[in-house]
Amino acid sequence: VASHDRAVLGSAESASQSLGQLYEHGRYDDEISGLQAQLETLVALLGEEDESTLTSRNNYAGLLNVLGRYEQAEEQWQLTLERQLRLFGTEHPQTLATQANYSVVLSNLGRIRDAERSDYLALRGRLRTLGELHPDTLSSLDNYAVLLAELGRVPEADAIHRLAIEGCLRVLGPEDPATLHALSNYAIYVN
Repeated sequence: VASHDRAVLGSAESASQSLGQLYEHGRYDDEISGLQAQLETLVALLGEEDESTLTSRNNYAGLLNVLGRYEQAEEQWQLTLERQLRLFGTEHPQTLATQANYSVVLSNLGRIRDAERSDYLALRGRLRTLGELHPDTLSSLDNYAVLLAELGRVPEADAIHRLAIEGCLRVLGPEDPATLHALSNYAIYVN
């Protein structure tokens, strides 16, 4: 990367911090425009398959999802996931995070069976690579249990939710937001 391009790249990367502040202040349209511009800059300088580009695309998809632009978020996460699978493989932490995010948008689109399959892949990979008590694995257990409950597979959902809650209590403690989230999901979806 040429020195001019490095300067532009540094500018694009530092813009991420100020974009986060826009989000915190509810200026979503400004943030979406900023993330889109950052992504376009990274694609132009580094290409579609650079790790920074993939991270930027993942962040862009996440904001689209939060804003309810599910079809656009699905497209961005699908592109990211396809590239990460090809470049990093099925068990790379970034691939697994994108796989989990992709299942969220599929669920938001009402495609619960597809979401369950996607989340299962993320959970299976996290169990193998991170272990059963890693916070990301515990989050995947919680999310997977919710999807199972939505599919009417309540006994399976109950067992998996219990594992998630026990793990969260053991590793994160009773006051951690992830523990409280798992307890809330259990109360809503299983109990």
